[in-house]
Amino acid sequence: RDLVTAGIEVNSVMLQRETALHMAAAKGHETVVNELLNLNADSTIQESKYFLTAANLAYVNNHKTICNRIC
Repeated sequence: RDLVTAGIEVNSVMLQRETALHMAAAKGHETVVNELLNLNADSTIQESKYFLTAANLAYVNNHKTICNRIC
């Protein structure tokens, strides 16, 4: 939240178009995922290697609660 308040775009992308939401969902960080979604993170962005969304990454990493929250 502090970074977004400081002006960092919540949907900023890394090298392969992964966002903070992708990373948090893949790692199972439910609190972070909820905060990013509350800050209007775009859950439809696909990373560029396999074209996965944050929900896809949560699902393949067995984070079903996060997957359901994003979907």
